Amino acid sequence: MAEFYAEGLLHRLLGLDTEGELDEVAKHARAEFTFHIVPNMNPDGSANGYLRTNAAGSNLNREWAPSPAPTTTLDQSEDANEKVTMYEAPTVERSPEVYHVLRKMDETGCDAFLDVHGDEALPFNFLAGSQGMPNWGRRLESLHGAFLAAYERANPDMQKEVSYDPDEPNEGMKNICSNQ
Repeated sequence: MAEFYAEGLLHRLLGLDTEGELDEVAKHARAEFTFHIVPNMNPDGSANGYLRTNAAGSNLNREWAPSPAPTTTLDQSEDANEKVTMYEAPTVERSPEVYHVLRKMDETGCDAFLDVHGDEALPFNFLAGSQGMPNWGRRLESLHGAFLAAYERANPDMQKEVSYDPDEPNEGMKNICSNQ
């Protein structure tokens, strides 16, 4: 599903539907910004019919930062001094797609990041924000709101009524790419 979003974005930015003619918005965007677009983060998984996992069996939605091992949670530890096993991510072996994209983001910097998903259970276009991250505050909330409002004006398929529930402050999962 998200591939259609990337395809539409590329068509608009490159003028693919207008024989190379760019509208004013596309001209301005290309003059002001550098775009790094990954049309499909999981091509091998998609080709094999997987929704989230790649050919190595890794859930690419959870490979963006080290986190407690999937079988261990902080609540399961009976001894407060017990060391929690960390799940190292991303790795070249388990999630090369994420590893290389994240390294490029670190190398070039990233001022805006869209983690575009389709959700089979929610037939709506929506934004899932980073409200649970430590850096979320009034500035990011304002930017998120302004972006969503502009998106709703520009695209009748975008809406804000239906979305994932936002994380509580400082309780977001840091291993999810939209929380980078």
